[in-house]
Amino acid sequence: MNTTGEQLKEEGMNRALDNANWATEGWGDSALSYLIACPMTKFLAEDIRIWAHNNGLVKPPHARAWGGVIVRAKKEGLIKFVGYSKVKNPTAHATPASVWEKIT
Repeated sequence: MNTTGEQLKEEGMNRALDNANWATEGWGDSALSYLIACPMTKFLAEDIRIWAHNNGLVKPPHARAWGGVIVRAKKEGLIKFVGYSKVKNPTAHATPASVWEKIT
């Protein structure tokens, strides 16, 4: 079986999201609701994650669960990719990450 990087990425995001939903029933739906409610119009996933957790969303077992939430929001036409920016988390060593914009 020849698995691509994209397939592995999607599989990892799905596992993390499934684990979050197992640990806290409906976590993915709740996280999407927080993404929609967030006042930021342009953001990195880490911005939404921090805002949501500071405003009451339970943290998932792994932050990678947010990848599945972002992909879902994109597929549902709630957000669009608008570029890249360096992450703010110092342990991520200023790696570039996707910038998203809410579609109104």
